[in-house]
Amino acid sequence: MGRVMLLLFGLLLAPWLARASDTPGGANKFDQGLLWKVSMPGKPANFIFGTLHVNADSVLALPPEVEHAFAQSTTLVTEVVLDEADKGALQLAMIASRPELPAQLGADWPKVDGLLALRGLPARLRAHLQPWAALVVLLKPEQQAGKDVLDVMLQRRARLAGKAVVGLESIGEQVGAISGLPRDAQIALLREAVSSFDRLESDTAAMLRFYLAGDMARAWGAQLENRSSIPAVRAQQEALSEALITRRNIIFAKRAMPLLKEGGTFVAVGALHLVGESGLPALLEAEGLKIERVE
Repeated sequence: MGRVMLLLFGLLLAPWLARASDTPGGANKFDQGLLWKVSMPGKPANFIFGTLHVNADSVLALPPEVEHAFAQSTTLVTEVVLDEADKGALQLAMIASRPELPAQLGADWPKVDGLLALRGLPARLRAHLQPWAALVVLLKPEQQAGKDVLDVMLQRRARLAGKAVVGLESIGEQVGAISGLPRDAQIALLREAVSSFDRLESDTAAMLRFYLAGDMARAWGAQLENRSSIPAVRAQQEALSEALITRRNIIFAKRAMPLLKEGGTFVAVGALHLVGESGLPALLEAEGLKIERVE
């Protein structure tokens, strides 16, 4: 499956991650901006940068302030760092031993099968996909051939520059955040993805505009408008948000703290992890760290 699953989350599933408690309008100071300075007394500056898991040229061309922060850092921290064994384990996790997806989807299977084919999945694999894996594949934005997504590009550049590269979670933990949802929830979200697939391109374009402007409040607001009108599906979307964003933010903050205390650390995570009172910057600020937006 190539690079289809190098990074699962962040803004990849943005239309599904708006929480019921979220409100647009930028009421929280962390709802605007993508680069934050984290200061520790007597230590080199740290930075937190919100990424978009795509390889669009406009995203890969980092702003000067981000380039400067990255250059002066000695350690890069990302959500996950994959080696070849991890990639193999990830692909195995995506595939069920039996072709169960057609029976699980019933009348919706032919359309899902067609959309997966458009995504480049071979026929021998499509019926074997786990429901969560099919969901992620369908919602994955189109990528340019031959280019790394932003997070992987940063990892490659960091290694070339002799920086340490550290992951905040294992691939098993990342997969578990979504595969741990009940099977019926995965199927419901997959059906919703199919019903709204025609909007994916415009939703992705809007998310890209908001990201490049550093306006995550508007990004949240747009996704609130795009949530399902079916209460049960909305509840599943909120459960997905809790699993992929809120709970992982708590883990990220705990695991990033020792590295931030050393100084010189550049943390690059999906931009939705930065937003609001439950975002990574806010959690670190609550622990007494000084957090300042870099203009």
